[in-house]
Amino acid sequence: MPLIYRAHPFIYDLMSTGKYIRGPVASGLEAVACLVASGQYVGVLPEHYAKEISMLHPLVEVKNSPNYSNKLCAIVEKYRPPSAAIDLFVGILKKYCR
Repeated sequence: MPLIYRAHPFIYDLMSTGKYIRGPVASGLEAVACLVASGQYVGVLPEHYAKEISMLHPLVEVKNSPNYSNKLCAIVEKYRPPSAAIDLFVGILKKYCR
């Protein structure tokens, strides 16, 4: 099946394998999820997102497909005092994202 195309390194990696043909372009996860749920395309979705979508639309993981991981980080300005919202957000990240 065609692979939903996004300007993303994971997609470039998959396309370079020669196993997929280029499918429609989608810019957001919601668009990718809708196209995958149609059953006509394959796409790359984060596990937590695919799990939520699969409650409404059964999804099947492509056998022997690669798994990707993505590191995220939060950056705050060193010389500006953080707002209460920033303090709360950074606290949540420290608690749940280690």
